[in-house]
Amino acid sequence: MSLKLDLQMHTGPDGFPVLHFPMMVISDIHLGTNQGNVEDTSLVLERTTCDRLFLAGDIIDGWALQHKKQSALSEMEKNVLAHFIRKAGQNTDVTYMPGNHDAAFRGHNILQNRQKLSHRKLTGKFLCNIRIEEKAEYADPKGRRFLILHGDQYDGSAPQHIHNLGKSVGAVHKKIKNIAQKLTPHFNKKTAGIPSLSLSLRNHFSCKAKIGQGVKAIVDWYTNIRRYVIQELENLPHDGIIYGHSHKSGFRRTFMGRMLANDGSCLIYPQTLVGDRRGNLGVITWHRDRIDVEMEQGHRYTLMPEQLGQDFAIAYKSAAKIYDDVATQKADHISRLICLSFPDGSA
Repeated sequence: MSLKLDLQMHTGPDGFPVLHFPMMVISDIHLGTNQGNVEDTSLVLERTTCDRLFLAGDIIDGWALQHKKQSALSEMEKNVLAHFIRKAGQNTDVTYMPGNHDAAFRGHNILQNRQKLSHRKLTGKFLCNIRIEEKAEYADPKGRRFLILHGDQYDGSAPQHIHNLGKSVGAVHKKIKNIAQKLTPHFNKKTAGIPSLSLSLRNHFSCKAKIGQGVKAIVDWYTNIRRYVIQELENLPHDGIIYGHSHKSGFRRTFMGRMLANDGSCLIYPQTLVGDRRGNLGVITWHRDRIDVEMEQGHRYTLMPEQLGQDFAIAYKSAAKIYDDVATQKADHISRLICLSFPDGSA
């Protein structure tokens, strides 16, 4: 088994090199929260191509959008959405599996003003050439079969008192996050004049992101969702499960040798789980000055953008581009309809 990914370089539409992967998984971008690192995420999507792309839930954050009345997403968030639409129109097989923050796309019933409302069920349908499903399967070149889904399905395996804990912590989290939202711009303003403090570093110290991570860590530690994923895996015919939800990237083997893989999140630094043409899996954390890779067997290594070629390094370290094409127009149209999918109370 290789200790490094077998990387392929292709030429992108702009003439600069891009990294190509047979398979890529990305989740937990939380568009609409103004919390994720959407600029770097947009750049990663710009500098990568793939044959199959799995959007493993919480791409759009309905919990945050439910109170927005006009423009649902910022321009850069629309740009991320446009990248998915663009890839789906360029012979990439894109599958979107909604998570708990974008569960409205599953067609779940909701209560609003004491009235029962139903969202239109989109699972099993296509939206801008993107297939929407509850779960998906992937068979790698080694013949291994993986089940891919968001992972919130296993929250229901936890006892009721754990769900009550999640609701209580979530309520406190919301109040603290509102305070942090006011503090973050002041922090960014104070540090904007410091050349050595990059945008990525300021995002790293984002108050909202740090609080979100802390709350997620508390709930995940107490609920131990991974335990329920392992229990489910032992009853499935698959060789492994790839999921998001916990925001904790990495790999773990069960007692029977099956694999649990998590692609992480895009809240601080963009993270993706990728598979190469030899069937090796790795989680990539995309920094502006380096690319960190964790392989499925636990080996870690770092790539400098210059190692992939000077042209790639120039494009990778540039600002994310804002396109004006059909995909951008579709993303803008979809973003205007998002608030209709997530009315007040839908989360």
